[in-house]
Amino acid sequence: MVERIYLVSGMTCAACSARVQRVMSRTAGVSRCEVNLLTGKMTLGYDETALDFDGIRAVIEKAGYGVAEPEQVDPRRAEAEEEAEQRAARRRLWISVASAAPVFYLNLGHMIPWITPPVPGFFHTYPIINALIQLILASVVLWCGRGFFIRGYKALASKSPNMDTLVALGAAAAMLESVYAVVMIALGHSEYIHRLYCESAAVVITLVMVGRYLEERAKRRTGDALRALEALRPNTAHVLRDGETYDVDAALLMPEDEILIRPGESVPADAVVVEGHTGIDESMLTGESMPVEKSPGSEIIGGSLNMDGAIRARVTAEAGKSVLSRIIHLVEDAQTRQAPVARMADKVAGIFVPAVMGIAALALLLWLIAGQTVDFAINVAIGVLVVACPCALGLATPASVMTGTGRAASLGVLYKSGEALERLAGIRTIVFDKTGTLTLGRPVLTDTVAYSMEAAEALSLCAAAETRSEHPVGRAICAAAPDAAHEVTDFTALPGRGVEAMVDGAPLLAGTRSLMTERGIDLAVAAADEARLYAEGKTVVYAARNGQLFALFAAADELRPDSAALIRRLDAMGIQSYLLTGDHAMAARAAAAACGIPEERVIAGVLPGKKAETVAELRKSAPTAMVGDGINDAPALTEADIGIAVSGEGHGRAADIAVDAADVVLMRGELAQVYDAVQLSRAAMRNIRQNLFWAFAYNTVCIPAAAGVFYALGGGLLNPVWAGAAMAMSSICVVSNALRLRWYRPKKLDGTK
Repeated sequence: MVERIYLVSGMTCAACSARVQRVMSRTAGVSRCEVNLLTGKMTLGYDETALDFDGIRAVIEKAGYGVAEPEQVDPRRAEAEEEAEQRAARRRLWISVASAAPVFYLNLGHMIPWITPPVPGFFHTYPIINALIQLILASVVLWCGRGFFIRGYKALASKSPNMDTLVALGAAAAMLESVYAVVMIALGHSEYIHRLYCESAAVVITLVMVGRYLEERAKRRTGDALRALEALRPNTAHVLRDGETYDVDAALLMPEDEILIRPGESVPADAVVVEGHTGIDESMLTGESMPVEKSPGSEIIGGSLNMDGAIRARVTAEAGKSVLSRIIHLVEDAQTRQAPVARMADKVAGIFVPAVMGIAALALLLWLIAGQTVDFAINVAIGVLVVACPCALGLATPASVMTGTGRAASLGVLYKSGEALERLAGIRTIVFDKTGTLTLGRPVLTDTVAYSMEAAEALSLCAAAETRSEHPVGRAICAAAPDAAHEVTDFTALPGRGVEAMVDGAPLLAGTRSLMTERGIDLAVAAADEARLYAEGKTVVYAARNGQLFALFAAADELRPDSAALIRRLDAMGIQSYLLTGDHAMAARAAAAACGIPEERVIAGVLPGKKAETVAELRKSAPTAMVGDGINDAPALTEADIGIAVSGEGHGRAADIAVDAADVVLMRGELAQVYDAVQLSRAAMRNIRQNLFWAFAYNTVCIPAAAGVFYALGGGLLNPVWAGAAMAMSSICVVSNALRLRWYRPKKLDGTK
């Protein structure tokens, strides 16, 4: 089984995407099919032995649409063609407006006397001239909107009527009735001037064209974040070879190539700084607003901006495997994959158009049976066809998902799918790994207890012995010690126990309690201190010189500065936080207490293989997310309802594996982004619910109004012209509401925006 993305052309409304999804899902060999109306992309899971691209194309084309593989489409050419089509649509729109306005004036101008002057008497005296002018101008509008008729007919012929079918049927019915009226007027029946429906056809087509044009512009803006990411890719790079600088296509860079990056230039590929110092702007990739200082050995991300210093760097990844490419792929994937909430709307949209056509026919028949005139009944049927709007239903979810994931990407939060966005909004429990997630993953010296000398001197002596140690606690002792010159000889590392060396001519031993006991060191003097330090969950190093204990050193993993504030914020949102770690209970409880997690929610001493089982148990009580950053977190990230990976510089290959297993990736590697991710997901789901409510409410109210239900109860009747205006506005409202997410600013941990 493989999963691939294809580009589908010719889709204009939710009924179209539902039709494509339906026919492909019924095709032999297909296991999964999702179609996104906004992006025009189809995600297809299928058996390559049972189906190939020719078979896929045959099914799609039979349904009345086109399909292409992404690699067959030149992005620049596609962009140029799209812009050309937008210009042509704008020209057709202006011609339609100029033609429809006089038709509206001649037929309905009397309804708004405070805006339009009275219709000249000439048109009343010569009704045939009035009728012919209206018919000719309406025909111009229909020619400009011929795409509705072409697409609508194709959809109807393929037994998949869509939004265009409804508009085309309504306009065609109005025009046919108008042609009949003109013929009767020409035969001397001037009273047929009142049976002209040219304004319904012309104004409805024009309003739908206005709505479609504005909708397309708004839909393009939902993809601005993704286009901004793609624009970060520089076209050229300065490659250093044999002391010379050559400009080459950045896409051709390979690992180990040495490149020059000047101030103000974009970094052309992921690389490691070899020479020079600078500040790098990574804001578009991680959301970090301040430039990040870089020096030899620092990693730099392709697409970030070199601010103030020329640097030489060595490429570490080719273009297709860079961090930027990965981010773009994740955002594209998230915008293509459906959220579960969208599936209900798509099912409704799939049967919506046939249902509306049935309602229009039924309304026409019932009003004729009720004794109304043919004019009235036709007016009602046209109104029903025109007012119905499956587009609003189809756009409600993908517009919000696309805008929300784009906004999240600009803040350094990557959702891998619309489903991840929806699930995170409903999370009630978040499980945190300790080391590297709630903490920085590096021990720092917290206590120095000296017994036979000053603390500073004791620290200096121990650090001298630990200088060549690779143990994290040994490095923490060295980092905290004051600079002092000591003669160190005969250094020996004792794996898992400590070190020994001659320091200033005297034997010095530093390490674990068991090492001290083994060497016969008396620890009685440190009994109270070691008990206290162990109770605080710290790692204790004993130091002895000339066979006598002279100091204890304690180290602890440093808590991230935003850990406590994050736990408080999550608690205020009704989300319970758990600490899950393989560390011993005392260290786990100490870390939990420091960040505000209750002791009863601390699960310590859990082996990596058992973490997933623990998360599975918690899921039985409430929807659960897991936050981690390492290889040992990957099974638990996969088991959780939502896996959240802490990425960013300094997390290394372990973080890459966690990222692969996760549903949400935090690019800055800051815990505060967990709060951002939850806020963004909840804001997006609120937006989706608002859109769905509007789409369902609009159709629930407007279709009966156009069918004359309120008229039968003593109210008014929705004129086809106003029905067309309402239909156009419904889609615009949905997309505009989704666009509000572009400016969404999540609260900071201190409560400010």
